[in-house]
Amino acid sequence: MGFVIEGELTLFSQVPRYISGAPDLGYHYDALDYTVASMVVKGGTITVQPGTAIGFRNDHIENFWSLGGFQLSGNSTFISKGTPNSPNTFASVLFVQEGPFLFPRTVFWDFYGIDYHMLAFAPNLWELDKAPPKMDFRFSNFYLPTEDYQFWSGFSWELGYGWSPDSSMDWRMQDCNLHGGHITIGYSDFGRGYSITPPGSLFWANNLFDRLNIRLDPNYYAYPGGLNIDFKFAVNNNLFRGGRMVVNSRETSTGELWAFGDNLFDKVAFEYQSDGPPPLNHDYNGYWERTSSELEPWQMSRLAVNNDDGGTDAVNDMVLSSAPAYQTSTFGNYYLPTSSPLHKAGSRSPAEAGLYHYTTRTDQTKEGDETGNVSIGLHYVAASNGFPKDSDSGGGDGIPDYVEDANGNGQFDSNETDPTLAMTDGVTPDAYSTVYDDIDLSGNGLVGRIKRALNLNPLDANNPLTLLQITTGEEPDFATFEIPVSYDRVTNAGTLNLNMNGIDVTLEECTRATNGNCLLSFNVAFDPLGQHYLSAGFRYGSDPGTEHPVTLSMGKLLPFYSSNSVQFFESGSMFDDSGAYVDAKLFAADADYQIDLYDTSTTPPTLIKTITNSTSNGFIEENWDGMLADGVTPFTNSEVQAVFTVAYANTPGNVSTNKPKKILTRAKGSLSEWGPNMDVVYFYTPTNDALKTAYAKNGAIWNGLQGMVDALIKPNLGYGVYQSYFNRYLPDIHGEYPGYMTRRSRLTNDPASLPSVIETLLPDMTNGLTKQIYIRGHGTNSWIGNYDDDAYITASDVSSRLKNTYTKTNGLMTQNPYRFVWLDGCATASGKDWRRAFGIYPIGKGAQEQAARNKTGAQAYVGWADIHAGWLGFSENSTAAINIAKGYTQTLANFYSMWMNGRPLKECLDVASVSASGRTPLAVPENKNVTVFGTGYSYSYTNISTSKIYIVGFQGLTVNGVNTGVTPAKKYIAPSNVE
Repeated sequence: MGFVIEGELTLFSQVPRYISGAPDLGYHYDALDYTVASMVVKGGTITVQPGTAIGFRNDHIENFWSLGGFQLSGNSTFISKGTPNSPNTFASVLFVQEGPFLFPRTVFWDFYGIDYHMLAFAPNLWELDKAPPKMDFRFSNFYLPTEDYQFWSGFSWELGYGWSPDSSMDWRMQDCNLHGGHITIGYSDFGRGYSITPPGSLFWANNLFDRLNIRLDPNYYAYPGGLNIDFKFAVNNNLFRGGRMVVNSRETSTGELWAFGDNLFDKVAFEYQSDGPPPLNHDYNGYWERTSSELEPWQMSRLAVNNDDGGTDAVNDMVLSSAPAYQTSTFGNYYLPTSSPLHKAGSRSPAEAGLYHYTTRTDQTKEGDETGNVSIGLHYVAASNGFPKDSDSGGGDGIPDYVEDANGNGQFDSNETDPTLAMTDGVTPDAYSTVYDDIDLSGNGLVGRIKRALNLNPLDANNPLTLLQITTGEEPDFATFEIPVSYDRVTNAGTLNLNMNGIDVTLEECTRATNGNCLLSFNVAFDPLGQHYLSAGFRYGSDPGTEHPVTLSMGKLLPFYSSNSVQFFESGSMFDDSGAYVDAKLFAADADYQIDLYDTSTTPPTLIKTITNSTSNGFIEENWDGMLADGVTPFTNSEVQAVFTVAYANTPGNVSTNKPKKILTRAKGSLSEWGPNMDVVYFYTPTNDALKTAYAKNGAIWNGLQGMVDALIKPNLGYGVYQSYFNRYLPDIHGEYPGYMTRRSRLTNDPASLPSVIETLLPDMTNGLTKQIYIRGHGTNSWIGNYDDDAYITASDVSSRLKNTYTKTNGLMTQNPYRFVWLDGCATASGKDWRRAFGIYPIGKGAQEQAARNKTGAQAYVGWADIHAGWLGFSENSTAAINIAKGYTQTLANFYSMWMNGRPLKECLDVASVSASGRTPLAVPENKNVTVFGTGYSYSYTNISTSKIYIVGFQGLTVNGVNTGVTPAKKYIAPSNVE
């Protein structure tokens, strides 16, 4: 396996091109910004910015040749969106560099598909925890030798074997040019098709396929019933020039046929399987046919006419009597004259085709400016002076017409700017319109709201998130980089992160440079040895009141080699009276090591104990008993520094010189598996009178959530139950209180400034007894509260109060780790901020990495990955909103009743995700279409906003222990950027 990406990676043009001036003397190569061999995308996202050139090569990896370029697995996404003037390029290195090439065959993209269980003849056995890979290409060009594969999934008839388990994918491609090679969308090679795989889709619009061999065969007919993949398919306004096309389809589960319309097939040979041509919906296509001498006996010159599929095909096809009279102009070589029979001969209008601002004419007249239907075949963006037309009155506004009219229908819609006006609203230049808040107009990787936050021109193509490594004297323990953006602007609008191979580095700190810029520094000892690629990432919207988590905007990659000799675990950052786990991961199996423990309260630090040992499994697992070197005297101070020296076996003299260090801090309160107290908090700002009454004391929602509190702290169980000095159960002078927060002071003020019967939240959270908390509100990765922004709590509030912090000076401190936290708000698990603020750490992905032991015992953090339906404030009429909210409070009460009766966390979430009478289920992906019902009501909703729930820690966590027999569900496993 080659390089693995699990997070966010953005690829920019890196190599300078000649723009002006005289070139250097001598021979020149085509520029490649990157070359790739076997890059595995596992649940991550790769985004390619305009003008980037990527070469595909073959390397010898682990005794095998790498065939694939990018290998996409479940939940992964690949986005490549160039522009007409700056397309992205993907090419074999054979076309750029000299050989010798020992193994030349290359696959640009291949698909591992998703994980599923297969049993012969049994439907719906694939797991719902992963979505098929997604690909989205626009204005991207592809070049390969004839024998190689542009895209490959499933089984290949040409080679007689499969490359990936199935062809489950969602692939959209528009305005692209593909030259040479193969595309294979094959059937499942896992059990030869005797399996059910998740649905997929393929939509190709307005692309050039130049001499490609294409096989479209995702379904395996031997499967009983004939449909083992539900695969939607639509191909419109493409030019297929030469090559062959093998089509073997089945309709989708809804009976929808595969569709070909308005395409031009220029000398294409069509083939089918032995059971004959499949049913297709095809019409209004153009053909310059192969002659019989140009066809094999089993081939056809046109798509077969089928009358047994419920429709009439090919009635309006255009069969040419002479070769297409292609012409060359601004963006390509396949324009057509108006005299062509294909001109305006398509099935629908240019607006319906989304091609209003495109043309087939060398005089650049827009399709939408002519009467009649769209022309058959390939189109190019209409140009003026070598650039896409920008028709705003008074001169262009810098945004091409095809961008302003995003759906290409020739009309100014509500989510667009007017292509005829430079200021659609008469006040704001269109480039600054909020329409482009989540759109990158300049191709620099930053969307509009982020450019605004950083005070950048929305049309500026420069990306300021560039890393410059600087020397601070703290090397090699720390690596520090300057980013030329204002520290004040960054921290006022979001957070700046340092990413390694697409994932946040483990421990980083953003500080102000003397010139006002940002400094990013990270402790290299918590990340692996070797060659890495760093980038700066800016996440907008972490300040209170902005429930809009934005996909991380990234800067350019910077190569970085880490010579770190060990890798530490976050969970090894604390100790108690019994001592500490002093663990580390090494980068070879056999090594001798020495660990020196220092008391940092003295200057210089005082050596208190030395531990020496060896390992043969690549892990250091030491238990310090909390005693000084005499083995009798306990260590009583609050901080210890552990310094590691490692000598790897079979490498004479290889003793680590950087001697990695980590700080261990004494934790506050109990470090057992039982935390005696729990707090319940919820935020909301009602928008109508009915909900205000429901949220007020003794209202429907108040009482419903009081039921959840009672399930936790009501003393009706046979063993110890939670207590809370913040919530109330007993109806005495204090009154019942389910935790409804309406103002910020209720969280932060010292109790002395409030009535004596009221406790404030943060002081109660820091008492050393409270180790569990549930919070419901509107959220982000570092904020949760109400929409009015007058009641909220931030991750920094929690981190600083609990003293679970990281700074370069003090290291990772965990003085008050929590045991179980559920933040029930949007995007609360979209990053590491919250779980780290509560001192909750991952348990490791590999069995051996369970050695990343934690003195607090089993922990779990639960949060939402993204924005989802907020049932407590659902946008509905008053009666429905109250019934749905009451139902959600019952779901929560049932969840915590199960929890208090010892059921494992995973099972509690599973049950809460199922719709039941009187309960509103969690808005998880399987409830995208859901019915909420109860006594006297039933509400059905389709396509609601859903999100995954992640668990960091133990899915088998229980109220007073951990069920080690629970098999973790993949759907709850958090990605690396959250862990």
